[in-house]
Amino acid sequence: AMPALLLVLALAAAPGALGFVRQGAALSGIARAGVEPDEARQALQAALDARPDSATARTLEARRLRGAGAPPDVQERAWLAVLEPRPHSIEALLRLGELRIAARDPAGARARYSAVLALDARHPVAARNLHALCAYAGDSACADDAWARLAGRQPDATWLATLAARAALRGVPESARHEWERIGPPWSPLGPDAAIELSKAQSGDIKKGLEAYAHARYADDHAAAGAWILCLRSMRQYLRACRAFEDDLDPRVELRVAAALCRAGEVQAARESLAGRVATREELESLPEWVRVALREHGIGEEP
Repeated sequence: AMPALLLVLALAAAPGALGFVRQGAALSGIARAGVEPDEARQALQAALDARPDSATARTLEARRLRGAGAPPDVQERAWLAVLEPRPHSIEALLRLGELRIAARDPAGARARYSAVLALDARHPVAARNLHALCAYAGDSACADDAWARLAGRQPDATWLATLAARAALRGVPESARHEWERIGPPWSPLGPDAAIELSKAQSGDIKKGLEAYAHARYADDHAAAGAWILCLRSMRQYLRACRAFEDDLDPRVELRVAAALCRAGEVQAARESLAGRVATREELESLPEWVRVALREHGIGEEP
């Protein structure tokens, strides 16, 4: 009787300990094989009722919601709740990065993956995903840093060629060239003619990306020569190539076309093509100088 009395007195003196015991009892049911989804949900709710601040219970609940295909905003709130008691949870940060990508918030995703790398400098999933996000953003310095963190575990040439192709199709052919250079010949040096020739032996996104890249490079060459009608023609071909990849065009594709329209004397058409869209600072910084100057001169695509 005495040990039982001492346990009761200890629990009375430390209410948190009672919650811990109740949480453990609730979670024990989840460990059984073949537990039904409703049982798991009820057990987790009981665990959270017992200890609302439990990182373990919050993590298990977030995993349950993910496995059940809960709406993204519900999943995100659950993983954010994990970070409250456990701010260094790599699992939570990785899942939040995935959800930010799905929400088309690459900057938010980059912040989450960077937070993982601050905890584990060579985490392969975080480094690979950050590398891709930086390449799509046109941030070569960030992409280089993430790539270096993958030393010894870097993806193969096909993965890299596909990443570069998609960067070209998303409005940053300069980033595509930078990524192809990592592979070496015949992927670098890669002028527009060489890209067209190389595309003949490729398929899928890589083929589309090489063709789009070539049109963008031709447009840049025509811009350098002041041949604006030819530049516009190449930009329209680039636009068609990118649209064949995805209907929801990256704004940087449309900004390039708008700049070519401006230089070709079709300023009103440029305004109409953007329909009032305003570029972010990051988007503008990733564009060639001739594009930025043309847009700035006509007050198009920038905040007033």
